[in-house]
Amino acid sequence: MTDLMLRTQAPASIVLLRSARGAFCGKTFTASTTAPEGFTEQRPEPGLKWHPTVASFGDLPRLQALLLAAAKLGDAIVIRGALSRDLTDEEQAAGIYRRLVDGGFANGLWVPCARTWVALDLDGSKVPENVAADPWVWLAEHLPEPFKQASFVWNRTASSGIKPGFRGRLFFILDEPVTDAQLRAWTRTAPEWMKLDDSLFSANQPHYIAAPRFEGLPDPLQGCPRWGLHGGIRNEVPAAAFLSLAPAGEDPQRVGFVLDDLPAEPNLAEIERRLERIRAQTSHGSRHNHANGAACELIGLGMAPELVELEVEDLIRRGGREPGPGEGYRAVKHALGKLQEGRLLLTQQPLAKVLASELAAFNVQVNAV
Repeated sequence: MTDLMLRTQAPASIVLLRSARGAFCGKTFTASTTAPEGFTEQRPEPGLKWHPTVASFGDLPRLQALLLAAAKLGDAIVIRGALSRDLTDEEQAAGIYRRLVDGGFANGLWVPCARTWVALDLDGSKVPENVAADPWVWLAEHLPEPFKQASFVWNRTASSGIKPGFRGRLFFILDEPVTDAQLRAWTRTAPEWMKLDDSLFSANQPHYIAAPRFEGLPDPLQGCPRWGLHGGIRNEVPAAAFLSLAPAGEDPQRVGFVLDDLPAEPNLAEIERRLERIRAQTSHGSRHNHANGAACELIGLGMAPELVELEVEDLIRRGGREPGPGEGYRAVKHALGKLQEGRLLLTQQPLAKVLASELAAFNVQVNAV
């Protein structure tokens, strides 16, 4: 077991992933005379592979310094997971996948890890207008237990000042490690005003920390810091409130994918090119069909089904809404069914010709986990 793997598993570790191609990992807002808002928004497109780095912290000022340094890199994200195995020499040189897994939901390279830090993502929270410019005291007083009046590192996220409501992350230190499942269970009790996004409570969900870029229009937060530290009455959040909860498990009806004989070396350059085109597309017809079409295309290229599911969910979010329970899974199941039946013939070249001759090499099964 390498030192890198061990350090990712330490509860007080911050795992940073840097884009293997050095891509910007933040949003870009560009002035537009045709867009209703007066600008267009481009989401991060960092590519599929990443170089991992691990840092540890002892207190909130150190945590703030680590996060701010990582944010300034521009090509880094934070995740909560830990490595499940050592990396090969090739992976260390070329980078590793964040999402790709080997045949099942439980066999990913990144696995859940109990951490002594947590970020609360407030996505459009209802904060009174008279405190919106400096909301930290108000937030500390109104957060639910056990976060109430605790110290935290704050970060105004990319949409602050662009979209309504308070948009930011609050990073806390816990006095004991807490799992993602326990955090998800706690979110069931979180008040509605928080607009809490619990997607961060998973092994490989990105915490996008890079400041946004503005092209042709001013930064609405110009002159205001995006990072800071609020001192509360206690420096650590008591973890007992989480540890006493039954973990929020997966949907018992969820069905996983097993794709035998998946090409060992899918064409990553082609996958990345197709992903960029799919993300740039607008929906023609129903969003349901748009998601199904994207799933078919990516499955046809040899992308792992679990990775395709998350890409489809991202595509739905780009369309302006949150995916419904199991919506991404159903799109992938649709694509796998067509592949199994020999009907996955796409109009996009070269897939229409290539798949027709290669379908026999795929043995596709959709099994219950």
